[in-house]
Amino acid sequence: MFPNEPKSALHVIFENVAIQDDARTLDVHCVTSLASYGCEYALMLSPDSYGAFVRRINITDPLMFSPVDGVTTASIHQDSVPSAEGNSEDDALHVIRPIPAKYLEATLRACVNLEEFSWQSSTPPPDGICEVSQGPTHRTRSS
Repeated sequence: MFPNEPKSALHVIFENVAIQDDARTLDVHCVTSLASYGCEYALMLSPDSYGAFVRRINITDPLMFSPVDGVTTASIHQDSVPSAEGNSEDDALHVIRPIPAKYLEATLRACVNLEEFSWQSSTPPPDGICEVSQGPTHRTRSS
């Protein structure tokens, strides 16, 4: 995502990262609708490449961003049970699902210089996330 950037630029780009608590942020077809496209997507999909540059992470509610067809959604689901109408690709674009714990855990483990971790999403954090963010390699302050 940012392969040719000098390290000083990466320190600036990744110092403060806001990650929307929406699994669609991990989908290349949906993520281009996000205002902050790039930083959070790169960090979540390649935490070992960018984690060392991160100082602060803020997990937020999903912004009202539009799926491909321009319809916004506020439908939040915490499980992956298909809807009664089916689980088509179109349905997936209109449903907000929290980011899977495995991606958050991998990201937090890779952010060895993390100083602050803030959870401001309406959905509760996955079990074990606070323990990972307070791990032995972190100087983290949680809020």
